[in-house]
Amino acid sequence: MRSRILGSFLPVIMIGLCAAVLVAQTPSGTKDFHPTTTSTDAAIKAATDAAEAAAAAAASHRAAGRRSNAAASANQARAWSSRCEGVRTPALALADHGDDLTTREREVATLAARGLPDQQISEQLFVSIRTVHAHLRSAYAKLGVSGRKDLAAVLRTEPLSGR
Repeated sequence: MRSRILGSFLPVIMIGLCAAVLVAQTPSGTKDFHPTTTSTDAAIKAATDAAEAAAAAAASHRAAGRRSNAAASANQARAWSSRCEGVRTPALALADHGDDLTTREREVATLAARGLPDQQISEQLFVSIRTVHAHLRSAYAKLGVSGRKDLAAVLRTEPLSGR
């Protein structure tokens, strides 16, 4: 029950953290921070906080058996942490998990989510179509999705222009 209630508030928490990043990036937003803190420091701190919140959400979803939500939250944590100039914390380690995609699976899944057909993916990555299919099957299973349409939401990718 508690995790269900917490899970319903996570989008609100994330929106609040996003707002903190936007405020921290404006000169007027630095007034609440220590005088020696720059707006860049504040932005990194806010992005780290957002990444940690997303990592905690990933762990919570994973514990509840919601693999697709866990993967989406872990991807969001990685996106936020990429803005933190290499900052690593114990909380960010929660986003890292053994059932995550391999580099090649992520590559294939991202291209598929963007709308590329299997043939183009295989040509672009210099692998066979059967290999593309194998990577997609594995990615679907790990992410808890049933097809390409779901990949875009979980991986938070946009379709390629003109598709």
